[in-house]
Amino acid sequence: MSLYPFLVRVKIKLKGHHKRITGLAFSDVLNVLVSSGADSQLCIWSTDGWEKQTTRQLQIPAGRAAAPLADTRVQFHQDQTHLIAVHETQIAIYEAPKLECLKQILELYMPRHPSAFLDIMGKESKITKEDVIGLLKEMQENGQRIFWNS
Repeated sequence: MSLYPFLVRVKIKLKGHHKRITGLAFSDVLNVLVSSGADSQLCIWSTDGWEKQTTRQLQIPAGRAAAPLADTRVQFHQDQTHLIAVHETQIAIYEAPKLECLKQILELYMPRHPSAFLDIMGKESKITKEDVIGLLKEMQENGQRIFWNS
């Protein structure tokens, strides 16, 4: 094993979230970085000049407040243009770079930590949109309370 010393220095500061960052996902196809935060917000940043392109606030179910310590996790589909976001009791599939919501499921039981939900569906890096939709339909058929918003 070889160890190499390196200096860490700030290259650029991206400003957009009001609370801590809880997830990051890169798309090599779109040349963007998606950040998610404890503020229930998604931001898309261009990797060319690091400008913020789009921001989307996650929809919190009526009558609920976002938990102050809730994590939001994001991951790109294999096609590098579709994105899954998991937050508290919801999961959503977006099309980047405009963050158009294609499918959203609200009031879904989630494990205590959102990343555990991603683990259930294929160890994060192998997750597919079809896996997510199939699992959620199966849960709905088994009587779990799931609402589909298109």
